[in-house]
Amino acid sequence: MSLSQLPNELLEYILSFLPPLEIAKCRQVSHLFCGIIEASVALRIHIELAIDGLVLRPQSEMNFLPQNLSVLLDKAKRLRYARDTLQPESMWTLQYPGDDGRYEASSSLPRRRFTDGVFVWSDYGSNSEWPTTIRCEELAPKSAQSMAPSSLETSITIRDLTFSAPDNLLVLLEVKENMYRVYFKTLSTGEDHPKASSPIVEDKAHVVLPNETASLHLRGKHLVQCGHLWIALDCRMGSVRIWNWQTSEVMRPNACCLDAAFISDDLVLLFVDWENPEDTRPSGIGSLGLAVFSLVNGQITYRIETPFPSLPCGVIFGGPQESQMTPSPAKLGGMFASDESLSIIVIETAGWDTWMDTMYFVLSCRALQQALDATNGSQNKEYDIYGHNIVKWDTWGRDGTRILPQNMFSHSGERSVHGARVALRGPPDRITTDWTTCRGFGYPQEVSSDVLTVLDFNPRPIIRGDPLPDDSDDWVYLSCDKPTTCTIFSVESRLVDVETALPFRAMVSRKAWQAQYTQLYSTAILRQQETTFEIMSFLPVGVDDGGEGFCRA
Repeated sequence: MSLSQLPNELLEYILSFLPPLEIAKCRQVSHLFCGIIEASVALRIHIELAIDGLVLRPQSEMNFLPQNLSVLLDKAKRLRYARDTLQPESMWTLQYPGDDGRYEASSSLPRRRFTDGVFVWSDYGSNSEWPTTIRCEELAPKSAQSMAPSSLETSITIRDLTFSAPDNLLVLLEVKENMYRVYFKTLSTGEDHPKASSPIVEDKAHVVLPNETASLHLRGKHLVQCGHLWIALDCRMGSVRIWNWQTSEVMRPNACCLDAAFISDDLVLLFVDWENPEDTRPSGIGSLGLAVFSLVNGQITYRIETPFPSLPCGVIFGGPQESQMTPSPAKLGGMFASDESLSIIVIETAGWDTWMDTMYFVLSCRALQQALDATNGSQNKEYDIYGHNIVKWDTWGRDGTRILPQNMFSHSGERSVHGARVALRGPPDRITTDWTTCRGFGYPQEVSSDVLTVLDFNPRPIIRGDPLPDDSDDWVYLSCDKPTTCTIFSVESRLVDVETALPFRAMVSRKAWQAQYTQLYSTAILRQQETTFEIMSFLPVGVDDGGEGFCRA
């Protein structure tokens, strides 16, 4: 994409961040893909996605490399930004270990994504034999640096991370082979939270040695926090561990659980393959389903019924996101944010012999929990062969879900929504308690809002063994003002020449521990071919009140 093809307003906004010398360089570059954000009052960081890795440099050390835009888009599809903790003299460089053991930038990167709100990649591609390594003194606790290889004392391996509060980051760090540490970092001060670091965990049942093959890599491993628990997930094995890092208690809900999410402080919704995990026969659609695991008794207590004779063939767990941002009391000294907001989960179900019967449901965790309470108090309980209490579709599905249009997606025969995440939703103070049939996605009708719900549908089929690479995403924007309108942005098309811009708004959390929200006016640069769009970049273009904040879109 030539700079001349950018909308003039956006181009001038980008160039306004640069000194005159760099502006001259920009105008001489034929192909450029960059995002510029104002990370703080004193520092503006340039983010450059290049073929040989991700380089984050302070403005004084910018370096523009002409690259083929289509290749860049194939390497990295989406950006997420958060408040920055870098010092002006710092440099973050994404590096990968080569065959000789030395860390160097790779010229052939598998597809990666930004984890929520932080400049870190997560591995999802089929060639991800190696863990992602970030060279960064600011993010590594001193205990981890001392255990890092002597040749790279500041290099650490970050397995995953998530926000536990607007200003607190929960990080899963591999400090040594088969040794992991969880710690908290306060972004505003750059300091580790006192008494937050866990003891090193050694559990060969759910960790993978760095020198194993790609099929054994921890793809999709992520943290989900709620209260004082978090979930460690290995998508390859379907092995979910729920670990209380304070007491070191570890629970394993099911031998072959493909995904999980908290729906309350003591209930976890599971996406389960009910077949024997040792069975080598092809997995059928009917073997996959939903269940609820209780942290109180450590057992699966509910099995969720779906409307089709087959059970779900894919699921998105949005998880509790964008919470009220208020400190959690007592137990953890306020390190975790309480979560009273609405959670969104998307379930894909299909018929036995055709993908044309696929239906997509968006449901509320609150509505599901109410159905569980109603089922538990019912006099006419039904159980499956395993003794699990069955939650009937009539109890939870008809009033607690919304069926998305069947023509939303064109199926290739292998499409599944498993593993995707809800990327954005509106401010929780506008969410109603009466969710019912998802009218306006829980927004009261008197509230006028352009906030969109963004769902990321991935074509990763549910299979055992080495997952297939996810070559494309479908981004579905659901408008809260017009809940019947679904706009699809597919990135499957590669032969597109036309560029356009889509203005929309995203939520910004401005201060830690306070539920203060503003609208961030943002622009997604898209490539369009008829009804097909490809997201090329996401650039914030100003905050309406000029306040400082960070965007989690």
